[in-house]
Amino acid sequence: MPNLTSSRLPFLALAALAISAVFGTTTHASPRAGDDVVFTYDAPDLSDDGDHVIWNWTVRNNNSHSVAHVVLTSKITPKVSVTRVSEGCEVQDSSTIRCTIPTLAAGASREGVIEADLPADLDGSVQISGRVTWQNPAAKSVTPENR
Repeated sequence: MPNLTSSRLPFLALAALAISAVFGTTTHASPRAGDDVVFTYDAPDLSDDGDHVIWNWTVRNNNSHSVAHVVLTSKITPKVSVTRVSEGCEVQDSSTIRCTIPTLAAGASREGVIEADLPADLDGSVQISGRVTWQNPAAKSVTPENR
């Protein structure tokens, strides 16, 4: 277990502040008004010795219809050792995690977790950011039969 030194203690406060202050932004697959799939990261849970962090995330579909091919891409800077991710997620490299949700019903949400070990020689803060993309259902063709 790493020893907390005086240089590590300010890091813990900065990391908690920087990590908790970075929330996701929404990226729409379709520019139509009313599309709203959002995500958030909860304040991080930092281990007592400051060498492990857990981020909980939530993706929510605020649309009145289901969406498909929802992808939350999270990026951690600087690079860390990701130790665990939720089912449906994969670590692309030591700083990028991609979580895929095949479909998300109207009003539904999905929660997940990203865990990482922080290097002992880390100087500064750790940040997590992300974006979500999705596909809206195909619009129905208007024909004389379905008017």
